[in-house]
Amino acid sequence: MSGLSYSTVNSILRGKSETPNLGTIIKIASAFSMTIIEFLDVPEIVEYLSLIHISEPTRHSLIS
Repeated sequence: MSGLSYSTVNSILRGKSETPNLGTIIKIASAFSMTIIEFLDVPEIVEYLSLIHISEPTRHSLIS
């Protein structure tokens, strides 16, 4: 659905891939018929970004 391999998605979900690249995030968002902005606005995503210490300016640049 997303064009990503099962192992890639599984690694992200299990926390083994802690920093998926923007292209990967866009593919995942697309699989849910969401824009990257909509996808990153999910409370769990916002919480995850804060846990891995991505600063607000950096997070904002990811969704702008």
